[in-house]
Order: sequence, then C-alpha cells, then structure tokens
Amino acid sequence: MGPGKTRVMLRRAMLLAVCLVASFSAEGAGTAAVATARVSAPELRSVGLTDANPVTGPGRCTQIALTGRIATTDAEVTSVTTTVRDETGGLKPTLGLRRKESGSITAVSDRVRLCGLDAKYAADYVGRFTWTLMVRYAGGVVSVERSFRLRYQGLVSFNAAPEPVHRGSWVTLTGWVSDGWEYVDTHPIAIYFKADNSTTWTRRGSLRPRCISYCGDGDAATWEAKGKFRQSRSGVWKAISTRTTYLASGTRSDRVAVSG
Repeated sequence: MGPGKTRVMLRRAMLLAVCLVASFSAEGAGTAAVATARVSAPELRSVGLTDANPVTGPGRCTQIALTGRIATTDAEVTSVTTTVRDETGGLKPTLGLRRKESGSITAVSDRVRLCGLDAKYAADYVGRFTWTLMVRYAGGVVSVERSFRLRYQGLVSFNAAPEPVHRGSWVTLTGWVSDGWEYVDTHPIAIYFKADNSTTWTRRGSLRPRCISYCGDGDAATWEAKGKFRQSRSGVWKAISTRTTYLASGTRSDRVAVSG
C-alpha cells in the first residue's frame, strides 16, 4: 500500500470517529433533557373550613368540614390525605375524605366531629387544632394547613330581683358563668338593659365574679357576681359573658317590671 492510500484511509478513520463522537453527544444531551424535565405540582385552591371557631357543650356534638380543590396539569396524583391534630400533636380522627373529579379539577372534603363533656362520643378538649391537606404526586408532595379553635359554650346563670321593683329603686343582679360541668369563669360579665317598647340595648356596667365559699379549694369553690342598679322603667336585663380561649360568650336575660 502506497503512502497516498494510507493517508486517505487515515482521514476516513478520523472522520468516522468525529461522527461517532457527535452522535453520542447528541444522544447524551437528549437523555439529559429528559432527565431534567419537571412535573408541574398540583395546585391547592380555595381550601377552607366551614367554621374556624366551633363551639360545643355538655352532652352535645358539632361538626365542621374542610373543603378545597386540587388542580392538576401533567401531574399524576398518587394519594390525598387529611389529618387533624390538637395542640399536643394528638391525632383526631376524621369522618372520611371524599373526592369528586371533573376533568383536571378534583373537589375534596372531609369532616370532623367535636364533642363536649358527657356526650355520647368521647369528649374533645378545647384548644387549637391544625387540619392538614396533603397531596402526593410523582414529583413530590404539596400541602396546606388550616387551623380552628374549639371552645365550650359559656353557660350564664342570671337573676334580677326583686320582681317587680319600685320605680327608681335598686334591682340586684346576680350571676355566674360555667362550662356546665365543673369550671367557673372569673372574667367580667357585661350588663345591658332594654326598656319595654325600645329596640336599643344600653350597657349599664359589668359584674366581676368573686369567691363566696370554699375559696382556695379548687373545684369546690363557689363563685358569684353581684351588683345593684337603679331601674325606673320596666324592661329586660341581659348578662353577656366574656369570650375566652376556653369558653364561647354566653348570654341570659331576665325581665323586671316597675311598679309605683
């Protein structure tokens, strides 16, 4: 083989090598493009609670619901879950997740039952709860949290005396607020008055509960709020308790007629 033919064969070999390298590089770039392609995360829309301040009381339960929508494009949803936890991290069972699909939108809802003391179901302690909606898909996890605070209903005991009262004389108002079980609230009780044939309630002051017996003896202590107010027209006295982190505000009224 002459020198000319040798040079031609070397050039052909080099050209073939360059073509193979270019082919492998193009294939690798395509593979990298596929590997780095990302799946769009599902979008959680309009997630909310039917009641962020539920109230329950002795012997009764209430329910609240979490609702929302999951919007998907190219993401394949693998699971949808909801969990409710109290302030200590304890798990509160829900009544079961419901899903309704319509194209790329999935409507979801779940409910939880909350019960007071001495109810048919186990009692729930008051406080802040966190409700988490979690969606798993091929690319990872998306979630959203909503919180609510459970309170017991404040039960107001209230009495106005004497009945009737002489015009311009003093009427004595007595009351206290409890959870209907063992707890007695010591926050002020607002007092309002509305005369007969009137539509306006007028605030007349407040009553502060004070211990009157077995003071310092825990649950055995007796508390009472008492105050005197002048009354010149027949009408209704109303007591409104303070809303706290434990009790929802309660109200009670008593009508007193004026004589003389």
